[in-house]
Amino acid sequence: ASIFEGQDAAKVSRYRTYLKAAYQAANQAVQDFIDAVGTDEHGELNSNIFVVSDHGFAPFHTAVSINNLLASNGIDPTQVRAVTSGPAANIYIRLAGREPDGTVSQSEYLALQQQVVEILKNFFDTNPLYTLGSPKVPVFDQVHTRPVDLRDPDFGRSTNAVIGQDSGDVLALLSSGYNFDGTQNHVVIRQADPASTMPI
Repeated sequence: ASIFEGQDAAKVSRYRTYLKAAYQAANQAVQDFIDAVGTDEHGELNSNIFVVSDHGFAPFHTAVSINNLLASNGIDPTQVRAVTSGPAANIYIRLAGREPDGTVSQSEYLALQQQVVEILKNFFDTNPLYTLGSPKVPVFDQVHTRPVDLRDPDFGRSTNAVIGQDSGDVLALLSSGYNFDGTQNHVVIRQADPASTMPI
């Protein structure tokens, strides 16, 4: 076991040196850019330097199966599919007229979209090993929906500040500590979770 007090002290120490080496390498890379750009007589850089990352990083303790979550709540996988990346899930409804294989009518779309939202918003982790003293924590931090209007001739294609052209009909972001990536084969059930052939 590698949770809390069960961690291997030698491994923790070894990994700490890896982390320190990574920070030193990144720091040196930035210094190399500063040296290459140079400074003026006042010590100001001769050019702006931007240090960016493609995304942030945070530790996670639980891999979530969005497909098992949806299926266990009665969502038909022939009508709804989820595409995940890190802590984000884009959930697409196979809307007739928009998807090549779409079979879901506009009224069914609205009902499915709302059903998916309710499933995600009401999904809580109650395992005390992962709730940090709370009786439950929400597994999803944010849930956004594609704006829809039955009078809109482009029904199912509208966007807003959060939902882009290629976003799902529901876009959901997991709370810190949860991730969609890193699922293990064979599935490892978390300590104190019930045994399941289809764990969420």
